[in-house]
Amino acid sequence: MKERGRILFVLVLILPYLEFIGGSFVSISTKGCGSIKGCYRMPPNCNGRNCLSLITFRWHKATDTILFEMQSQALSGIHWTSVGFSDEAQMGDNYVVDCLYNQSSSNALIQRSWNYLNSGGRRTGNRVLKDKYAGMDLSQPFQANYSDGFIQCTFSMHVTTTGAKYTPNFKSKYYLLLARGPTTKKGVKHKHTVSPFMSPEKMNLLTFVDITGLKKDTLVLLHGSFMLIAWLLLGSSGMLVARYCKSFFGQFRSTHTWFLV
Repeated sequence: MKERGRILFVLVLILPYLEFIGGSFVSISTKGCGSIKGCYRMPPNCNGRNCLSLITFRWHKATDTILFEMQSQALSGIHWTSVGFSDEAQMGDNYVVDCLYNQSSSNALIQRSWNYLNSGGRRTGNRVLKDKYAGMDLSQPFQANYSDGFIQCTFSMHVTTTGAKYTPNFKSKYYLLLARGPTTKKGVKHKHTVSPFMSPEKMNLLTFVDITGLKKDTLVLLHGSFMLIAWLLLGSSGMLVARYCKSFFGQFRSTHTWFLV
């Protein structure tokens, strides 16, 4: 009996640490998306660990703050994930919250940054803002984690902030941009190595919307349309020439001209 009691005593002591030993990462849950919280996730309709990128948000009326939870798979050297809030469907002139992993210190951190444009209206880069936490409510959950092949962070932001530059007004709708990329060993961001995910529409972050999918790039759509039209017209024309117009053309240097057409 004494031996059994000792075993039970040891188990009670180590039980709180078993989860840590097995891996402390707990994926952000997608349960309740669209009903008790808002979500944007990719690929469409993914769940938790299956998502390449995921962000959830919930407005707390009492404090007038929004609780964000963000997570991305950290594959192929990816050590940061970010969410951008854009008035327009582009990566430029956007407020950004970064979640980064510092390989030297083995710590993860949260910071604010800004995607800026040059005088020609083209995006030229991203810079970290001096006041890294303006507009954030540090009395609410605020943490970052890099574990088990995922980078994850939790933070809260005031719906509106006065007296601070480069802060969003969440009474307005925004496109959400989810980006990922590598860092230096000291946790400085490099440019994203995969194309960012952009929500297909502007989102009201004070509501419980559940959005998946991507914003369609107009130029890409036009390019694809023109390619399809060209293929249909020229392909069918080539078949008609080869089948019915051989006799209309002579020869050029011992080669049938219709074959060149």
